[in-house]
Amino acid sequence: MAYPPPPPRPRRPIGVAILAILIILAGVILILLSLLAVLAGLLVMAATGSALILILAGVAF
Repeated sequence: MAYPPPPPRPRRPIGVAILAILIILAGVILILLSLLAVLAGLLVMAATGSALILILAGVAF
């Protein structure tokens, strides 16, 4: 006896897939921006002298 075909699954609307892709892209962009901020901070520390930055960080926190 043959099995009946499975019922059709409801498809997700295309907007859900687009929204998921946009959220993933936003996360990747935020990660890249944070890496750029870290690199910029390292460049500032190298340019101005890390002792001054460490003293300012100690006063601020």
